[in-house]
Amino acid sequence: EAARGGARAAEHGGALPILSEILLSEDGTSVSMGVCKCITGLVENGTRAARVHLVREAGAVAGVVAVLQDNPSHAGGWEALAGLLTIPGALDESMRVGVAEILPHGLQSG
Repeated sequence: EAARGGARAAEHGGALPILSEILLSEDGTSVSMGVCKCITGLVENGTRAARVHLVREAGAVAGVVAVLQDNPSHAGGWEALAGLLTIPGALDESMRVGVAEILPHGLQSG
């Protein structure tokens, strides 16, 4: 229940626009573990609207894939991607931004 409350507080406190700005302005190499954890928290505990926003507007899939292209052993990135892929539209977006190319590296790095 605390995680859900935290995710809702983050939504109402303006976390989605901040995440959008970070994800859309970075090349992926500087997206931190904290950003990936925030995405995971919103995917797991946020509202449906927040989850859809992450995929359709915030560029979360492309941002996380960019992190993983730069660092295939980024555990937080894989956790965030796994959560994002449960959201309608995310699988298509992930294929568009190159997830197929990084999957073998992720499997090798554990």
